[in-house]
Amino acid sequence: PMTSPLESKIKASLENSAQTLDADTSAKLQAIRRKALNQPSSNRWWSPAQLWMPMASLTMCCLLAVMLWLPELGRAPQSAQDLTQTAMLELLEHPEDLDMLSDPGFYLWMAELEAEDV
Repeated sequence: PMTSPLESKIKASLENSAQTLDADTSAKLQAIRRKALNQPSSNRWWSPAQLWMPMASLTMCCLLAVMLWLPELGRAPQSAQDLTQTAMLELLEHPEDLDMLSDPGFYLWMAELEAEDV
């Protein structure tokens, strides 16, 4: 990789300052470096936080999904009687559709709905 002139100047300055260190400071830095390199790595492929955080997130999502889904399971499907009442209310709300009430086919259809409900 190519380095910029600024990077080259910084590198040269750091190398120069490292070469001009006194023996005591250089020995201390070397000891600190050896100690850091000899320590066991704490970067395991797993840790409690890495394991439990995704599991806790998944559990929370599942819990929320169940809480939203359970009320729907308790509801009974709409019966024909409910549909009939809804149809009648819709007819009353829209007076222009009231001419359907004079159609005998409409009454036959309503009777079929009531027969299916029984």
